[in-house]
Amino acid sequence: PQEKQQMLQSMTSSLAYQDPESATSLIEGLNDPQLEAQLLPNVLNSWARNSPLDAAEYVAAMDAGDAQNKAAVNVAQQWAEFEPEYAAEWAENFDDEKSRNDAFKGILQKWANQDMEAAGAWLLKQPEDANRDQLIQSYVGTIGHQDPEMGVHWASGISDEKMRESVVQQYARTWMRNDKEKATAWLQKSDLSEETVNRLLNPGTRQNIPTEAFQGGGQLMDIEMMRRYGLTPP
Repeated sequence: PQEKQQMLQSMTSSLAYQDPESATSLIEGLNDPQLEAQLLPNVLNSWARNSPLDAAEYVAAMDAGDAQNKAAVNVAQQWAEFEPEYAAEWAENFDDEKSRNDAFKGILQKWANQDMEAAGAWLLKQPEDANRDQLIQSYVGTIGHQDPEMGVHWASGISDEKMRESVVQQYARTWMRNDKEKATAWLQKSDLSEETVNRLLNPGTRQNIPTEAFQGGGQLMDIEMMRRYGLTPP
């Protein structure tokens, strides 16, 4: 079975570049849903790179369900490699909320690498809900390494407090290393908790840590507890 799968994988992948419709027909003719699920993604990747609209039409004609949802996300993310705006417009029509959001996250990451400002403008138009929080987190994960200041400003717009503080901390540390004065001024005026601000302004400083943090039969302090109080785990 493994040799058969490898042979079919090679055959359909090669055929997909020249004739993706024949490749998909070959896969459908196998009458093996498990094998189809393994072979179809590669064909759709090639098809979406060469003719995204045709690939999108194929996905739209698939039976509704998990296979279609995965295929739709796959095509949208491949389409985003060169036309992220159109990929996002197509993904807006996905009925399945999770698939739509998964597609948006992948599209946004690729879009931000191509045109950070255009991706940010699109993100600002999204409804202010938990899904947008996840999209901001994804966007910041792409731009924050290159521009931690911008990453912090975007992260501060996350509505979920726990997620907001976590993402802000991640990129504020880099910002502090790059421009301590400017980052410090922003942190002191931010709406972050006093504990979080102190942790960022005084990294490695031992705070008032509860005694239970050190309990546990002589074992090392729990790593998650150490991170919580701004200490560096071993």
